[in-house]
Amino acid sequence: MIDDPDLPQIKITVAGHNRGIHIVTFGNPSNPKLFILHGSFGDYRAFLPYQIQSNKYFVVMWDQRGSGLSERITKSEITYESMIEEIDAIKAVYAPKEKINLFGHSFGAMYATYYCAKKPNNVNQVVLAEPGGLTGNNMKTGLDAGFKLIFFDEQLTHQFWQNDLLSAKNYEELDYKTMMLLHGNTNQYHCDINNKMEWPIWRVGGFLELNRVIYKNKTPIYDFTVGLENFKNKVLILASSCSFLGYDFQVAYHKNLFVHAEIIRFEDCRHLLTVEIFDEVLNELYNYFEEY
Repeated sequence: MIDDPDLPQIKITVAGHNRGIHIVTFGNPSNPKLFILHGSFGDYRAFLPYQIQSNKYFVVMWDQRGSGLSERITKSEITYESMIEEIDAIKAVYAPKEKINLFGHSFGAMYATYYCAKKPNNVNQVVLAEPGGLTGNNMKTGLDAGFKLIFFDEQLTHQFWQNDLLSAKNYEELDYKTMMLLHGNTNQYHCDINNKMEWPIWRVGGFLELNRVIYKNKTPIYDFTVGLENFKNKVLILASSCSFLGYDFQVAYHKNLFVHAEIIRFEDCRHLLTVEIFDEVLNELYNYFEEY
């Protein structure tokens, strides 16, 4: 599927490599630009309903390098710096001379924050839906609270069993095996672990997820907030009541990192709030964007 010439894609150069990016746009190119950033273990498929914002924005969404239906990348290309390069490369195509607006979920919200800290003059509006820890210490706190090794979880034991018999030999097999983690009970994202919802996705980028630098150490060493004080505009943070990255986590670790931030709490929903309560999230986006 990645090599299908009919896929909407562009080529961008990041970390010294020219890669094919699965990308789609909606709306009038003369409108303000809204970039949508998906999270880890995902691609832009779950955010397609947000194309409705193209009535006021030129909406740009893509599968990040190594994710979804974008070209797979090497280990040397998975760096903090390349995250900034990637957004800059997309911006150079669609908004070379104007500020962009960002809407990110989970890792995509971390990604958006890091860009605001590094390039504050390039961004106007920012919406963050349950970002993970924006520093290594906060990420460790989130991971410790959010992931439990349940040895008799059906999907987890099935994965361990099949790995003993058949290890991944290529990207396709690794992507399939990694996607199995989305169906297990090891993460505490849910209100009711027995009532999980499917996350819309084409394909997980297994090699990318296994080599993301934020997960490589017991206590990850990074800080996506350095320079964030230079971003003065209001930031909207969306948070659920059930996820370990939800409202309490965002208030405790993130709200005071921004010069001006508002947190909206959604009751009885989980980390997948951007899909689960689409209408409510969309309404908050409209309210926030109206201020501008």
